[in-house]
Amino acid sequence: AGTAAVAVAAVLLFGVAPAWGAARVDLAGALRRGAPGAGGHRSRLRGALVVSQVALSLLALASAGLFARALAALHDADAGFRTPERVLLVGTDFGFAGVRDDARQRDAVARVLERVRALPGVRAAGAATFVQMSVQGADATDARPLDGGDQRITQVSHVTPGYFAALGMPIVRGRAIGDEDRPGAPAAVVLNETLARGLWPGADPIGRRVEVGGAQATVVGVARDGVYDFDGLGKPAGGFAYLAYAQSPAEGVTLHVRADGAPAALVPAVRSALAAVDPRLPVLRPRTLAEHASGAFFVQRTAATLLGLLGAAAALLAALGVYGVVSYSVSRRTREIGIRAALGAAGRRIAGGFVGESVRMAAGGLLLGVLLALGLGRLLHAQLPGVAAWDPATLAAAALAVTACTLAATWIPARRAARVDPATTLRSE
Repeated sequence: AGTAAVAVAAVLLFGVAPAWGAARVDLAGALRRGAPGAGGHRSRLRGALVVSQVALSLLALASAGLFARALAALHDADAGFRTPERVLLVGTDFGFAGVRDDARQRDAVARVLERVRALPGVRAAGAATFVQMSVQGADATDARPLDGGDQRITQVSHVTPGYFAALGMPIVRGRAIGDEDRPGAPAAVVLNETLARGLWPGADPIGRRVEVGGAQATVVGVARDGVYDFDGLGKPAGGFAYLAYAQSPAEGVTLHVRADGAPAALVPAVRSALAAVDPRLPVLRPRTLAEHASGAFFVQRTAATLLGLLGAAAALLAALGVYGVVSYSVSRRTREIGIRAALGAAGRRIAGGFVGESVRMAAGGLLLGVLLALGLGRLLHAQLPGVAAWDPATLAAAALAVTACTLAATWIPARRAARVDPATTLRSE
């Protein structure tokens, strides 16, 4: 948002003002006055402003390209789960229904999941106290190996059987939380790869004992690393522990339902399953996991769109500025052009002089724009995941687009200069 605001201010300052001023030049009056003194100063000022326009249009387009490339990279990043567009998320809270003791919560979740799994079109279903890539992160606590070793910070979620299958998160070692992890059985926990490596480097964690948030449990499985935080895409995974929900229930859970077809078609049936268990249970924010995760792309997607529009507007304004400056130069030098034409100068050579003038302005703007883009790229790289500090292809594409706009804007006045009639011009003088 801050980058976009700076870009808007820059475009307005260095784009609209000079383009408007160039468009309002009194060409005939300037020709009659003829004297180059003040006009030369104004021409240099206009040239400097055009250089600024070109630089800022390149900066905006290059920034938009960086965000677009980052967005594509984040979409391709491994979030730890598969086909999120097939996973329906439906939240509920037993506190709203007055169900507060552990046994009733455990029983209610089991009954809801039993009904949901029996629905046509449901491949797998589970529940968890945390949804990956949520704005509000999971509870964080310490994980300490009971056989000695360093403790690690980890996030924690309580999950039911079927959760990993519904999410599409592979278990790379051991097993997932299952029906055997019930009250009275040894406490079970599944760790992600990062936490397992951190607690027991180079060793098999299965069967080892760990204390998570003060509760002791046996490691029964290791899950693939995933993306847990809202802004976690493109960043190394932190530690994560999955405790058995049946052994430590909670009031708020989110159902994870993997569908064979469109998940939205299951919403009425899931709503009915909740109501059948307890009519007081709320149905909170039905959505797919893909829709839920798309919020993680908001900054990159919004910035790419906004800066792309600003870049296009800035390139147009730069073209108008170039057109105004070259047109003004042609009008001031009409007599000179006529004399050169009368002495045998080719129209192509005359036009080439004005094209060279615009190319010099564009080159200065492109150089300045590249320097600004490199500085901004490093800043964005440090602040936002997936944004590269240096992307030659994006810079080249932005420079090519700005150059094309500049040359197109030069063509009309340069062509007019090439067609000046020396006899008519000298008679009017």
